[in-house]
Order: sequence, then structure tokens, then C-alpha cells
Amino acid sequence: MDKVKLMIADDHRLFSEALMMVLKEVEEVEIIGLADNGVELINLINHNIPDIVILDINMPEMDGIECCKQIKKLNSNIKIMILSSFYSEEFVLNAMHNGADIYLSKCTNIEILKEAILDVVFGEQCKTSEFNNIKSSETFDITQREKEILKLIALGHTANQIADDLCLSLHTVETHRKNLRNKLGLKNQSMLVKYAIERGLV
Repeated sequence: MDKVKLMIADDHRLFSEALMMVLKEVEEVEIIGLADNGVELINLINHNIPDIVILDINMPEMDGIECCKQIKKLNSNIKIMILSSFYSEEFVLNAMHNGADIYLSKCTNIEILKEAILDVVFGEQCKTSEFNNIKSSETFDITQREKEILKLIALGHTANQIADDLCLSLHTVETHRKNLRNKLGLKNQSMLVKYAIERGLV
């Protein structure tokens, strides 16, 4: 199988280089370019088409939202992952509506990030394998509390933050999260995030 070709755009070079070093450990991924802003990224894409790009929202010259639009105009098959410290419902929805395939916080666990990259690139494969156990909303009963927790998970809140926000114990939050994965037939948190966004829960 060919390696996943990936580009990174972030105006903090130290962050993008550190991310590159981490992702080099992923056997299926090949880093083919680093950019400091959206304009540089578009120039790189014009010379070498990636399978997926990881970009920040707040960048000089061309921000992440405009960059999403331009990338999809160039090649709609390129997958876009937003990885940003700006993580709110407004930012997530704006990015998703303008071409982003997934939006994650820079606080995201590195293992979840690695899984999410492959999930997004091999989306069709995931839908016919890992995602084929997802049940429709008419066949399971998610409680109101589980919906609240699922939304907070999709917005990048940690288990501790969710516990504080909802005045619950950490054990209770972890139990709800486990129940959600079991009910929806999803294997990990990145898939919970994708599910919540695709179903319009955030």
C-alpha cells in the first residue's frame, strides 16, 4: 500500500517540526511538505498533491478557513484536518462547513491524532469496516446526558473538563463514554468525534 502523503501548515515552525517528528513514526505516513501559512501551503500543493493536510486556523496571509476553500477548489479529494488551539463550536462548524473533514484540538492525544489521520484518508474503507456497526438513531437510545457528553467530547473537552462542566465524577464520565462507544459500535474517541460532527450534534 502506498504511504499517505501529508502536508502540515502552521505559523509556529517549532510546533510543525515537532509534529512532523512524531508523525514520522507512523509507518503509513510520509511528510511531503511544511508551510508557515496558507499561501505557502497552496504553493506546495500546486507542485505536489498530498492525500491530507493538517493546518491551523489562525495563520498570517491566509487563514485556515480560506485555505480550506482554496484547497477544495484545487482538488476536492484532498482531505483536510484542522489542528488548532482555537476550539469552540463556532470554529468547528465554520471549518466543517468550508471544507474541513475533521477538526481537532492541539490538546488531542497523539494516539487519537494518528488514528484520525488514517480514519479520514481511508474514510470509505472505515465506513465499510469499522463504521459498518454504527446503528441508526432509530435503533438505539442515547440518553440526554450521553448526548451532552458526546457533544463535549466532539468539542475537544477532556474527561476531567467534562466532569467539571457537568458536575459529575470522572468515573461517571468514563462510564458514559464507554457506553457511547458500545451503543454506537465505535472503537475510539476519534470516531466518536467524527460521528458527532457528521450527525450535526456540534
